[in-house]
Amino acid sequence: VIPIHTDSGCSDAPVLRERGQREVFCGLTGIIWLHRKMQDAFFLVVGSRTLVPLRRIDFPANSNPTTLLPLPGGTIAYVALRGSTFDNFASTGVAVVDLATMAQTAYLDFLQPANFVAGQALASPEAFLWHAGCAPGVPCAYLVVNNWRNVVRPGWLLVLEPAGGQAPAIRDAIALGLNPQGEPLLDAQGELWVVNNGGFADFAGAPGTIQVLDTALFGDGISGNETVAVLPIGGDPTGISAFSAAEGWINTYPASVIHRADLAANALYPAPEPTLPRLSGPLISTPQGVFGGMGAFSAARLGSIDPATGALLADIPLQSGNGPVSCRAFTNP
Repeated sequence: VIPIHTDSGCSDAPVLRERGQREVFCGLTGIIWLHRKMQDAFFLVVGSRTLVPLRRIDFPANSNPTTLLPLPGGTIAYVALRGSTFDNFASTGVAVVDLATMAQTAYLDFLQPANFVAGQALASPEAFLWHAGCAPGVPCAYLVVNNWRNVVRPGWLLVLEPAGGQAPAIRDAIALGLNPQGEPLLDAQGELWVVNNGGFADFAGAPGTIQVLDTALFGDGISGNETVAVLPIGGDPTGISAFSAAEGWINTYPASVIHRADLAANALYPAPEPTLPRLSGPLISTPQGVFGGMGAFSAARLGSIDPATGALLADIPLQSGNGPVSCRAFTNP
């Protein structure tokens, strides 16, 4: 077990909660742990002002929790459990967590036949996105499912209907390209941008693409009509983040952010020399600034980034673990 602690003096009390601000929720495992036996699997709640770890929830060994989606209201979150080759993906699905008590209240199990998609058990859920008005006009959560299970496979986008502290229902499933990665980007036109990594060229993978989906066609009962563009991209794309209403920035491996996306024209164009640090998770914006998880194979860190220039403003160790860091912000009432 990796100890979580803060340094304190004789007169100092440990920080348990930081009220009236936004907190950053960080998970310290990622896809690299699919190839390593990871006995510790947990998430931390980290204060965005002090960056002190405040609370923690543990999950089954080798379940590989990688990211979460706090639902509106800030009391419930969905946590993606990727699973692992070491136990044949025994724990792969979506855990429902009460953020106040840090307790799991329900579980959407991808291994249950009732949750199969196109006759197969999905695996390796990758990233969430909340959409307040997805078709047919009710709130939903999008979940990118990478679908890695010992081999690289085409992925899926699941449209999840929230059910409070219960497991969400799968309302629709949209076919994606090979090895989708990272959180999708929802633009002002209601189109969803998904990164299909292709499987990494270093490992004889296919070329990466950016797939643009029309969310207005989700749940319409017609299969295969949701894709409006598939954009080829150089390198191995690993994530996309919005920097303005008109422009997205795309992370790639092994470099970072070498392409920009014109969200209105559904087009890609090269960025200037990349200035962002190597990111291991999507960027998040808070009133205190823009944050990005960093770490890769080194110690887990949280970076503060200037969204105008991409410059790294601060680089803070998270006091625990190593590996990729994926963070989300939520308001602590």
